[in-house]
Amino acid sequence: PRAEQQSSGTFMAIAPWQTPDASALSVQLGSKLWVTSTDDSGEWAYAQLLQPPSGGAPKAAWVPRAVLQRAAYPVCSAFDAKGQAQGLSLVLGDLVHVYHREASGWTY
Repeated sequence: PRAEQQSSGTFMAIAPWQTPDASALSVQLGSKLWVTSTDDSGEWAYAQLLQPPSGGAPKAAWVPRAVLQRAAYPVCSAFDAKGQAQGLSLVLGDLVHVYHREASGWTY
């Protein structure tokens, strides 16, 4: 995968992190975030909560990369990639990581 794909995608907070800094994002344990990039050190991720608190507007800001891990999603529909040049066959119960989503619905 390209470098930006390795640092972007859906992540989950594995620890809570609170900050009064307006340029940073506070997260709760288990929060899911969409990370678009990391800083040059790899220690900070620029992210947006996938489900902002009720009444809150979506906000993108910096969060420590150390409190995030890539989120895994269970496959909800089987897919047979047989005969395709690119693709991955999936069965119910497989877990996948999301690195990139296309507007067409394709997910990588």
